[in-house]
Amino acid sequence: MIRKTSIICLEVVLGIAVVLGLLGAVSAWRLSQGPVSIKFLLPYADDILHRVDSPVQADLDDLILTWAGWERALDLRALRVRLYATESERQLAHIREVSVTLSVRALIRGKIAPTSFEVIRPLIRLSRTEDGSFRFGMGEPDSAAEETESGLLTQQLDKLSGPSDARGPLGRLKRVSVIGALLRVEDRKLGITWVAKHADLTAERTPMGLRTSFNLTTDLKTSQPEFNGEAYYDRTRKTVDIAASFRNLAPEKLGQSFEALDALTPLQTILSGDIDVRVGSDGDVKQASFEIEAGPGSVKIPNIDAQPIEFKKLALDGRLNRSPDQIQISKFAINLDEATAEMKGVVTRVGGIATVKATLQVPKLPIEAVQKFWLPGTGGGARDWVVTNMRDGTITNASASLTARIAIEGTDKGDVNLDSLNGRFALDDVTIDYLAPMPPITDTSATATFSNKRFDFLIQEGRVGDLAIEEGAVNITNMGSPRALLDVSALIRGPVKPALELVAHPRLELLERIGLTTEGVAGTHATRLQISFPLLNDLKAGEVRVSATSNIVGLAITDVFKGKGIENGRVTLSVTNKALTASGKADYAGTPTDFKWAEDFSGTHEVKRRLEAVLTADADLAAVFDLNYPDVLDGPVPLKLTYQDRRDKTASLSAGLNIQEAKFSVPGFNWIKLPGRPGMAQISATFEDGVITKINQFRIEAEVFSASGKIMFTTPEGDADPSIANLQLKKFKLGSTEFVANVQRDKNGEYSISARGRGFDATPFVGKSLQGVDALGFPPLRLTGAFEKFWIGPGTLANDVKMKLRYDGAHWQHIDVAGTLPNGGKAIEIRMLPNADGHAMALYSADAGLFLKATDITDTIVGGTIELTGTRKGGPNAPWTGTAEIKRFRVANAPNLARLLTIASLTGISNLATGKGIKFRRVRFPFVFESDTATIKDAQGVGSELGITASGEVNFAKDAIDLNGTIVPAYTINSLLGKIPVVGPIFSGEKGGGIFAVSYKVSGPIEKPVMSVNPLSALAPGFLRNLLDGSKGLNEGQTPAQEEEGERKIQGKESPPTQ
Repeated sequence: MIRKTSIICLEVVLGIAVVLGLLGAVSAWRLSQGPVSIKFLLPYADDILHRVDSPVQADLDDLILTWAGWERALDLRALRVRLYATESERQLAHIREVSVTLSVRALIRGKIAPTSFEVIRPLIRLSRTEDGSFRFGMGEPDSAAEETESGLLTQQLDKLSGPSDARGPLGRLKRVSVIGALLRVEDRKLGITWVAKHADLTAERTPMGLRTSFNLTTDLKTSQPEFNGEAYYDRTRKTVDIAASFRNLAPEKLGQSFEALDALTPLQTILSGDIDVRVGSDGDVKQASFEIEAGPGSVKIPNIDAQPIEFKKLALDGRLNRSPDQIQISKFAINLDEATAEMKGVVTRVGGIATVKATLQVPKLPIEAVQKFWLPGTGGGARDWVVTNMRDGTITNASASLTARIAIEGTDKGDVNLDSLNGRFALDDVTIDYLAPMPPITDTSATATFSNKRFDFLIQEGRVGDLAIEEGAVNITNMGSPRALLDVSALIRGPVKPALELVAHPRLELLERIGLTTEGVAGTHATRLQISFPLLNDLKAGEVRVSATSNIVGLAITDVFKGKGIENGRVTLSVTNKALTASGKADYAGTPTDFKWAEDFSGTHEVKRRLEAVLTADADLAAVFDLNYPDVLDGPVPLKLTYQDRRDKTASLSAGLNIQEAKFSVPGFNWIKLPGRPGMAQISATFEDGVITKINQFRIEAEVFSASGKIMFTTPEGDADPSIANLQLKKFKLGSTEFVANVQRDKNGEYSISARGRGFDATPFVGKSLQGVDALGFPPLRLTGAFEKFWIGPGTLANDVKMKLRYDGAHWQHIDVAGTLPNGGKAIEIRMLPNADGHAMALYSADAGLFLKATDITDTIVGGTIELTGTRKGGPNAPWTGTAEIKRFRVANAPNLARLLTIASLTGISNLATGKGIKFRRVRFPFVFESDTATIKDAQGVGSELGITASGEVNFAKDAIDLNGTIVPAYTINSLLGKIPVVGPIFSGEKGGGIFAVSYKVSGPIEKPVMSVNPLSALAPGFLRNLLDGSKGLNEGQTPAQEEEGERKIQGKESPPTQ
């Protein structure tokens, strides 16, 4: 029985197994063919779902079983699931398909407890409202998704993130997945909406909350960036920590797709990176960090006319913090073709303002790349100047820091205020065009600092052609203003010539203003140069300010003035736009000279040029200036002169001369100041257009000589050089000569001279040679003079002398001199007047001895009167023919005459000649005067002790004499014998002869002639000898003026003679 029963049970079990196997096989076969609907179970499922105590209820349209193969569990899928809010019955979501994995334990106990949900291809809509709260909606792709407020979402997250609780309907739920979702995210606060066309999301419980992994492929027009990562929900802190990575993100497409991100449009590259974000339950981002990289690309700076900046690689690391709201950029590195750069910074929000603090490091950058990275329109003109005028070379070790404020709210949103900008870098081998087209600074090594207001370059070394820059600076100030300024300063050393060529450049034109050239210049210098000007596109020459100070050593210039140069110069030179000053020492034409020189370029000062010089002039220097007059001034003369050139085209020259060590003489006066005797001279002159117009004042003091006055000049038409127009001689004093004079030039070039004074010593001018008087070299002149005392010889004077003279430039044409002798007021007159045939001359002196002594003819005549008349027919070189006669005089102290008488054995008479003298009644000399030689024929002298005749020549130029004649002693006895009837003529002979006579001959130097006599003539017949005639004289004691007056009365002429 048991056995049978066991067999029956076994057969039943086997039958059931076979049936179940067949059913399983049939079910597996059916499931493998596609999902199998179990809609008949919906009533049971609805009953279970509605009995669950939950704020969310669900309705299902169908239940199906699917089997994806032996590797996947049997899935229960609910189709067309609708979620409702339990209280409001508002639909929260409409899901096309949900895969549910149920807990087996719960099923055994008769409970439905899902362990996982898998939502298939839903439409998910996530939005952030303007107040920052989140809303969530889910539906089918072709239907609208209702949005659920963040509060309900937070509740569900709290339940899902809580620990497993078998008592709740979702207590056993461990994972929720979304497969192939269409995700739509809308940030209404930022105005951004984007869509992920494929999104896979998986949420799993963790001990602390909920972990969600995701993989998104978005659609941004031509770009499809991918995002993947994980999000952790902390149920305790109610925060979500998101760790995401992305790739294939085109910022340009983001900007084109989202208006709020249009600032990214200029950035053309592909981004990839990692982002960590913590978001609170209120939707606010609590903190975030990011690491972003980009491959090759470019960025176009908006609103700037410049080419895009191309880069090879870009990396950005940073984080976002709260309290305060702050973005920290720990690294922003960019690799360019020319350089690499790295920036760090912090952006902090305070109210509606974002403050920015940033630093930048650029290890190396070619100077040409500055144009690309310094944005046009920034820097207030500094940028344009730098990129235009700095080339070649490299920037190294560049760093910068800045602080700024950006308005992020309000009407001024987007406005940037740069509070500070500071930086520095180094320059190697850079070329700087500080003021094109002037020669640039080359091979420059410098360091630079900059701010938002200025740029400062400190030059360690460089060159300008052959000039070396030892130190310097380029400063750009007022950056950001409409009128930025540039200052260039440098210490330059090198040869003088290239330095002068630098300041002579047409851009400055400093040397042209003063007429200097750089030809033949040598020497070395050290110059402190400074140039400043505004950074303007239309910079004018007058806006360039130049200042240079130089110390020059060994300065040499081949041609400075009058074809002579300077050498051995040590000069300090200062030049600005307004002025030039120079001082130092140099040898000009071999003469050491101290000088000061000033030029005014401003145009505001009356004097535009001033030159002071201290030197010692010698004959060589005087010859350079055509002032070498050794007969006037000979020897070294220290002098100090000052020259001033004025803007009214006038100039002045003042000079002071120390003539102590020089020999000084006054022409014509035979006076010399010997070297070592004190002496000085001063002169002040005025020029117009470079031509002297007047000597305002001159003064000379040298021992007994002093003179002062002023001179006016004029340049006659057709003449190249000026001539004296007026001379006012305020003082002329030399020994006993003392007078004042005025000299005036007329339109014909003749000078009128008016002189008056206390005395005039004419001794140096009175000589034996009338011919030499014409060779004075004076210009044509007329002279009127009046002197209280007038000397015509040593110790010999005349009183109250008045004179009228005229000189035609080659010869005297009119002489009229009259005065009185000091002893008794005797008259003296000299006249030479023109007549129809030539000239007539007359001379009268009431004291012949005094006159002859004064004229240095002889000092052996005592007393008497002298009269001379003569005529000259023809021109000035024609000979004078006339007669001189001396009356009632005595010859005394005459050693030559005494020697002649002694030789003639007339000892008694010779004693008289050397003693008290021999009296003469008259001596008459007919003469012809030509070429300093007087030819005498039949001169006769009659005295009480002696009679004498003479014929021959006297050469005054050679001081030589050649005379012969007869001496008749005891003239009174010979005359008595001649009166005897019949025999008287035998004794006395012809007129003037006598029986007692001696022939003589005198020749040789006047001072000591050779004398000889013929004693055989002592008893020669009278008719062989001639003696002096005692007939009537010339004028018989009348002066030339008295004689002319008498002749006029006889002829009825009352008019004065022609002048």
